[in-house]
Amino acid sequence: MTVKHGFLSDEIKKEDVRALSRPLDGHLHYFPVGTEHANFIREGAIENFRVQTRRDDAQRELVQWLRISNQDAERYRDGLTVEGMEIRGFKGWFVRSFVQPEDFMKSSFREQGVDQTARLARQGGGWFVITSQGRTVADLIETGRKFERMALQARELNIAIHPMTQCLEEESGKKQIAANHQASVIPQFLLRVGYLRRYPEPVSLRRPVSWFVQEN
Repeated sequence: MTVKHGFLSDEIKKEDVRALSRPLDGHLHYFPVGTEHANFIREGAIENFRVQTRRDDAQRELVQWLRISNQDAERYRDGLTVEGMEIRGFKGWFVRSFVQPEDFMKSSFREQGVDQTARLARQGGGWFVITSQGRTVADLIETGRKFERMALQARELNIAIHPMTQCLEEESGKKQIAANHQASVIPQFLLRVGYLRRYPEPVSLRRPVSWFVQEN
């Protein structure tokens, strides 16, 4: 699961960074909290999230993946559930009972999302940047595989990983990166990282195998 809350501000230990770097073959870069580059990534993540939230097409895509009600969660077994968004307790009950996915198109909901992103971006022990060898489809798939291996190891080390990749998706972010890096630097993941006191149990629903595997 993607944990977003409860990140500690402790810097990631050198031995943990080394362990997580191994699957990436030198393509993982760590910028500790408080460093100039970490601050640059943080502010870029906030600003480009704001840019993306204002785009109706991007917000509409988010709405299509929301599974707010228990009925939708059970029906689709995918997407963003209330529990998956770490909305718990009374607030979780309220959202499930009274909020509709279409409400997220409203300006007030968008601004709440920006405010929360700004709060979260300022928490944690810094940022991981994962780059790829090239830009081919094979390069992207291989980088994704390596990220998955690294993420499994991070779970064992009690390190949470929160992808905040709007800088890589919005033109404003792409221009910022291009202006500050050589063309050979090809970032594929921008990850907020931090230790947790306790890793929560996974809550994502899973589809039955029969839903997507056809027997001959």
